[in-house]
Amino acid sequence: MRSFYTTPQNILLDQLQGDFPDLALIKGRKHYQCAELHKGNCDEDAPCKRNANYICRDKYERCSYWIAKQTAIAAQTALTNFAYFVGESFIHGIPNVPQFGNRELLVIDEGHSIDQHILNFISITVSNRTLPYPVFQSMKKTLLSLPKRLHQEQIDDLFEETISYCLDYLKTLPEELTEEQVQDEKKTRDFLQRVKTYQNNIDADWIGQIETGTYRRRIWVRAKIQPIYVKNFMHQYLWKRANRFIVSSATIFKDDFVKECGLSEHADEVCYTYVPSIFPIQNRMIIDATAGSLSWNKKKEILPAALDTISKILTIEPGKGIIHAHSYGFAEAIRNGVPNSRLMFHTSQERDEALNDFLDAPPESGAVLVAVAMTEGLDLKGDLANFQIMFKCPYANYVADLRVYRRLKELHHNKWYAIQTLKTIVQAYGRAVRSPTDKANFYIIDSDINRTCKRWHRQLPKFFKEAYDARKSFL
Repeated sequence: MRSFYTTPQNILLDQLQGDFPDLALIKGRKHYQCAELHKGNCDEDAPCKRNANYICRDKYERCSYWIAKQTAIAAQTALTNFAYFVGESFIHGIPNVPQFGNRELLVIDEGHSIDQHILNFISITVSNRTLPYPVFQSMKKTLLSLPKRLHQEQIDDLFEETISYCLDYLKTLPEELTEEQVQDEKKTRDFLQRVKTYQNNIDADWIGQIETGTYRRRIWVRAKIQPIYVKNFMHQYLWKRANRFIVSSATIFKDDFVKECGLSEHADEVCYTYVPSIFPIQNRMIIDATAGSLSWNKKKEILPAALDTISKILTIEPGKGIIHAHSYGFAEAIRNGVPNSRLMFHTSQERDEALNDFLDAPPESGAVLVAVAMTEGLDLKGDLANFQIMFKCPYANYVADLRVYRRLKELHHNKWYAIQTLKTIVQAYGRAVRSPTDKANFYIIDSDINRTCKRWHRQLPKFFKEAYDARKSFL
């Protein structure tokens, strides 16, 4: 049976190929050495990307990227990350480009957030990170003049102006591109492709917002345009690619998954199979160390007690651990309120470096990483983490994200909002205990975690529910 096997996490790809040698692995171009260069990858370094007139002769025999892709196309099972797989949907039907086409079976590992991954592919951002510098500078005045919430006509006008500047920019590019120009051309074409998706789906419910702020005394601005619902796009980018599917995760909420992923009309064809956890509850205890609600209107009152609780936990947990701070604001509060040399912090620019330093720290160091947005993808097996602290209930920010605001406050999708929160809690819970012999306590400090778990208790996955119901009080 010809099939695809995908996972959103690059780190799992090599591990999977090692476990299953028959899987043909294909990654993005940047992971392959260019045959024409002593140093350099098949992406921005490669002459075929820098020179429009360059012809890579015998590329299917010489180019490591194209050899890997051809091998994966011919193989019974192609292994790739989810981003590469979805990206293939955008080139589907382009002549003279080798493509995977559709297959009988698609396996999606860690599939609880596939709707979010599709959302990331079709959302459009107008910013200095998504556009070349000259294009963005031309757009900055327009962006600053727009209201926080954009109407359909304003979105259309914004795209029309940005497209014009993008096309003008592409005309200025020389025949031979620098590495920076290769990246800028890629940004431009990616932006134009996303706008094309918007234009082809203009009847979908879209929402646009303007975000502004200051950084190092300079004003920054960006526009973000997203569809309210991803379900309208799931078939064209995912479900049409195979006849049968296996989606695996510890945090699939069946009814929510069917609805959000555009499967409501095929709900009777969806079979949900639960595999019990083989990890003993006593090895993955949930400890109720709640100090009170850390919501915005109670944070000032409760924060000192919550920080004191962290200090107390650190005195009884000598091993390595991780604190899920939820935001950089709370991480900074922990930095200022918990004077402990074991704590390690990171910025948004230094996430990978800080994580690697934490992973490399020996068990006896007792290193504790204060992490933001690291509730998924971490494999903290063995002594890499002997405890976890969930400091703040990880509600999605409806103040900053108008899409979330629209769904929660205007459309009253309370269950959807709660399930997004539960997904994050349960995913965080699973970071440290990775085998039947691993042991790690999971401390909760914000009482809103309890409130959410109790209010939506029936929605909790069984393995988490049994641990939550057996939770113990701290001290």
